[in-house]
Amino acid sequence: MVEGVYLHNLIFLALCTDTSSVLYYVIVGWSLPALFVVPWAASRVLFEDTFCWTTHNSRVIHLFIQGPTITSIVVSG
Repeated sequence: MVEGVYLHNLIFLALCTDTSSVLYYVIVGWSLPALFVVPWAASRVLFEDTFCWTTHNSRVIHLFIQGPTITSIVVSG
């Protein structure tokens, strides 16, 4: 999503030569997903260590990663 916003601004705001917003795109693009991936990975290691990231025994732990994915699809669609 952040890459799409960057490309949109690159095309539609071509007259502006300010490149300081790229730093914000990088920060948001890397930190926002980390807010969801880190708790999911920690909960997998602590509560559901099956050595396979595609199997889910607990539905609650699976919602850590499935919830934000579905939300981003609904918002962008």
